[in-house]
Amino acid sequence: MRALANGVPRARHHLDLGPELALLGGQRLELAGEEQAVVGALDGRLNREPGAGQLRLDLSGLARGEVRAQLLAVIEALAPRFDRILLDTGAGISDVVLYAVSLAGDVVLVVTPEPASMTDAYATVKVLSSQQRRGTIRLVVNQVGRLGEGRAVRAQLQRVIDRYVNPAAEPAVSLDLLGDVPDDAAVREAVQKRQLLLEVYPGSAAAKAIGALAERLAP
Repeated sequence: MRALANGVPRARHHLDLGPELALLGGQRLELAGEEQAVVGALDGRLNREPGAGQLRLDLSGLARGEVRAQLLAVIEALAPRFDRILLDTGAGISDVVLYAVSLAGDVVLVVTPEPASMTDAYATVKVLSSQQRRGTIRLVVNQVGRLGEGRAVRAQLQRVIDRYVNPAAEPAVSLDLLGDVPDDAAVREAVQKRQLLLEVYPGSAAAKAIGALAERLAP
C-alpha cells in the first residue's frame, strides 16, 4: 500500500526536514507543484506532504477561495498515484480543519483515553454531524495502557453521542473502532532521535499497531 500523509509542522523537526519543504500554504502553496509537495520515506511505501498545520500559521489562508482551490488541485493531482491520501488536520475544529476534513471521503478521529481528549473528540463529532452530515466516523485510540481500553473508549464516546448527538442527527453517527496504539517508550525515543518509528523500532508494540491500522485502511 502507498499512502500520502499530510503532517503537522513539528514533524519537520522530528524528521530533520528542511524548512523549504515545510510549507504547503499561503503564497508557498501558489508555488508548490505536485513534485515539490511530496517527500519520500520508508522505501517509497509512504510519502509525506509537508505541513498541514503550517497552513494555519501562514493561512489566514484557507479562508481565501483561491488558496482552497489550489490546495484541492494539488490533492487531485496526487490522488492517482496513491491508494490513500491522509490529511492530518491537527486538533480543534477551526475553519481550516473543517475545510480539510470536508475534502475527505472518510474521517479517522484520533483520541487518547484522557478526559480532555475525549471531550474534544465529542465536540468534533458533534460539529461533523451537524455541518457535514457525517454518519460513520472511524476511531483510533492512541496511548492505551491496557488491553481492551480502545474498545472501552469507543463505547463510552458512543454512549454520549447516542444520548446528545444522534437524537437530532441525520444520519445517526456511528463510531467504527479502527484500532488502538499502546503507550510505548519507543515512540518517545524515535522522536528524540528524529527518526521514523517504523524505521528505527519496527518491532515495537506501537509500530506493530500502526502497521495493523495501515492494513485496515488499505482499499
